Amino acid sequence: MQHAAEQRVQVTDWSRRTAYVAGSILLLTGAFVAVKTARDALYFQADGLFDLPKAYLAITLLSLPVAAVMLELMRHFGARPARVIANLGFALLLLLFAPFARPGGGVVMTLFFILVPLVFGVLFSASWLLGADLLDRAPRKRLAKSYGQIGAASLLGGMLGAGLGHLCARHVDPQALIALGALLLASVSGVQVVTHRRYPVQRLASSRNPGRPGPMEVLAAGRDRYTQLLVLIATATALVGVLIEFQFYMAAASSGQSGRENMQFFSSVYFIVSLIGLVVQIQVMPWVQNRIGIQRSLLILPSVLLGAASALLFSSAVALRTLLRITEGGLKSSIHRANWEQAYIALPPTRRPVAKLLVDGAGARLGEGLAAGMLQIWLSVVVMDRSLVGLDVRWVTAVLLVAVIVWIAITRSIGWTLTACLAVAGEAEERLDIPLPET
Repeated sequence: MQHAAEQRVQVTDWSRRTAYVAGSILLLTGAFVAVKTARDALYFQADGLFDLPKAYLAITLLSLPVAAVMLELMRHFGARPARVIANLGFALLLLLFAPFARPGGGVVMTLFFILVPLVFGVLFSASWLLGADLLDRAPRKRLAKSYGQIGAASLLGGMLGAGLGHLCARHVDPQALIALGALLLASVSGVQVVTHRRYPVQRLASSRNPGRPGPMEVLAAGRDRYTQLLVLIATATALVGVLIEFQFYMAAASSGQSGRENMQFFSSVYFIVSLIGLVVQIQVMPWVQNRIGIQRSLLILPSVLLGAASALLFSSAVALRTLLRITEGGLKSSIHRANWEQAYIALPPTRRPVAKLLVDGAGARLGEGLAAGMLQIWLSVVVMDRSLVGLDVRWVTAVLLVAVIVWIAITRSIGWTLTACLAVAGEAEERLDIPLPET
């Protein structure tokens, strides 16, 4: 009886820890989507599209420096205080900036466009580390369940931020939504302060800390053919994502809508993306993995995009571009992300952190940079001062289709390796089967 009572107390404690992390992630995602909705509504109300490729290039170049700043904060103040300081600092910056935000591009608004994904990216990383801090000693089954709940909370947060944007569109301008997002971000700090006090710092379990990889592991990962293929897939995926997003933004920029109309449009799209991701993650993903396996699940997103993008060659309707963006966002945040994380199982545990760094830090950034470069050349050389309305962008669709076909081909080529590794991994293998939502 005593043992059963202790087990119930343990289960309750893990649930509480999960709830604290999930609440923090939910509010953070809500703040991100609210600010992103306002940013997009303003940026593409006027001439922001012409500065968009420069913004993409700047995001690519500044990703590592911004992450380094966050790491320096953690080194100087500690991970927990740095997390709170970063949230409060950016919330204050957003509050101060909101009254001065204006429609269109230019230096100030392009800088704002760049900062939103860069800063929120490191804030998300720091907040997910809170989960690793609080749940490190949890049993494997409890850990997987907890992260699944946190992932669902993230998608619910996206719906919260988009819902707020939809409500604000009826009464206020996008600048007010930026301020509201800042208040949500400040509330994240409040939740995290309470969490830190409730659960003091604990030593991480050594069984889940593989140690820092040495120079030989870095060289071996870079020469490994499987890692190289993962880098190529990440490059193609990022290239496709930027081109889909650009066509979606171009449809909004050429619509001639006001800031409030844009806010309503973007909030509706982001709400549907989060809703689809949540439904697919809860209802569809377990069935898909059980029926077709991880390696075939990785083909779902590019295969669907191949069919949907092919239709763009015959019609460039706004509804079709929007549908393509919703499909890409919904499937990427659910089925694809969860299965993509498991592709690293085929690598030795000591090599996985290095491979992930190469894939996310080099492959994805390369794809984004390639897409931004092509778009910048097109806007500067072909479009110049012409109106965006009615412009032929079938070349973007053609490049997108080629990238998707390459994506599918390389994914198929890693299938045999991944299948063999999954067959021998077993329960004792430290697996990366926790779905981390795309933020």
